Amino acid sequence: MASNNSGYTGFATLELAVMLASNSSPVDVGVWADGKTIWLFNLPAGISVGVELSIPTFSKTDGYDFNHGKEITFLVFLKTRVTVPFFGTVRAESNGTAYASVDTTDGWHSLVVTVFAEGTIGAWESGIVFTGDLVRSTKAFQPWHCTGYVDIGTHGRMDALRIAYNNRFPVFEFTV
Repeated sequence: MASNNSGYTGFATLELAVMLASNSSPVDVGVWADGKTIWLFNLPAGISVGVELSIPTFSKTDGYDFNHGKEITFLVFLKTRVTVPFFGTVRAESNGTAYASVDTTDGWHSLVVTVFAEGTIGAWESGIVFTGDLVRSTKAFQPWHCTGYVDIGTHGRMDALRIAYNNRFPVFEFTV
């Protein structure tokens, strides 16, 4: 996941491995994840938003039993900054859990990340969510569907002035 910040060239990586038996049937899960990326969004009325997704280096195979397959979990971190003219800057930090799973019967392989950070300064609030999905059916010759987006919700008031903004920004979307 590349940054859209011209002053930052780092990136974050999420990789899911479907471990196969000698007969090519899925038997386990593996994950490699690492990095940091920064996305900047310029909203109406001079509002600016910075979102930093950080993933500590994580590498593991041999998932634990889960439903009809194997799963591995790991932590991801989100830092956000929402700057609103005349209101100030809301900063928020949070961590979330990523889930990597392989279905060993007949379902879906996936790596799903969701992390939510919310904060308040005075009468201004923000809530920002990063969601990333790498998903594939266990059926033969099916593609991987990969999507990632940032949901921004921010609102506040000053006397009779009320401002509210909610929108979804895609940060990646592809099929392989």
